[in-house]
Amino acid sequence: MIAARGYFVLLFSLFFISFAQPVHAQLGIPNMENSIFLSTSPVHPKPGDTVQVYAQSVFQDLVKGTDTWTINGKVVAQGAGVTNATFVAGTLGSKNSIVFDTTSDANTASTGMTLIPTEVDLLFESDSYVPPFYGGRALPTEGTSVRLVAMPRFLRSDGSFVPASSLIFTWTRNGSVVSVVSGKGKSAVVLPSPVLFGTDTVTVDVTTDDGTMSGTATLHIPATKPLLLFYEDHPLFGVTYYRALGAETFVPESEATFVAVPYFTNVNSPNDTSLTYDWTVNNQSVPADNVNRSAITITSAGQKSGFAQIHVDLSQPQNPFFSAQGEWGISFSELQSSKNAGSDANNPFMPQ
Repeated sequence: MIAARGYFVLLFSLFFISFAQPVHAQLGIPNMENSIFLSTSPVHPKPGDTVQVYAQSVFQDLVKGTDTWTINGKVVAQGAGVTNATFVAGTLGSKNSIVFDTTSDANTASTGMTLIPTEVDLLFESDSYVPPFYGGRALPTEGTSVRLVAMPRFLRSDGSFVPASSLIFTWTRNGSVVSVVSGKGKSAVVLPSPVLFGTDTVTVDVTTDDGTMSGTATLHIPATKPLLLFYEDHPLFGVTYYRALGAETFVPESEATFVAVPYFTNVNSPNDTSLTYDWTVNNQSVPADNVNRSAITITSAGQKSGFAQIHVDLSQPQNPFFSAQGEWGISFSELQSSKNAGSDANNPFMPQ
């Protein structure tokens, strides 16, 4: 029985060897070019990018061959084992023709590809709160969302651009494809903001239906903390959003109202009922107004001048990760106010 088993193994080995040899011999060549693959870095070049192009084969040893690279009809590299070349991508929408030829043991193979430079801009903003007339971008914080918009520029040979509605968008967040927001025409998406102290990497890959043009863009989006700024609520001009108060501020009045504005919070207004304001003035707790809880009015208690150290802690009970603090020193002087009475010195909209 043992001898029979050994005989079977011997027969199997002989069969395997005799079968394997003809298959190995048939690897050359007439369709050798089908085993050569070209790749580029960057994968999706932009106009003017320096592009590295590489030739690889799973069946051939290209290092032993004589290789020739031709870019747009011009030989840019040639020699034994020249398996990569460098060129500069053309203008937006231009066709960059790449041909790789290799000769080894009297066998010749050729393969090629066409690259069309494209551009993709990727913009984002959060739905977090910012005050009126704010000219910057709303930044993401814990509990908010991020809206991203991809703006591809795929230029056709006739000078027209491929509309975003006919392109295929693949959105990736931290290395994972977000299939629910990916697809044809999906140039805008809404994603959760990064977790506290975290940073999300969002990539969008864009391609035409036939794959002849493609592009990509990546953003690194960090989570921020809410920012608390202090403004005067002027009786004539309203909240002076154009001028946040510094750590020390002089007010030429004996009474003034101030507003704490929580930038980048997941609320619709500073007086959102989900926010809790804890005010202290000169280390004494002061209750917040029931309606306008983001505002506080300070007087110099009948004195011609005075000083108030104002501190506020902002929290959101349902969100334990949310917090913001601010502290400001306010100096008051009624004498300065009287001196400027009847003039334009206190009008922020008049040239000074």
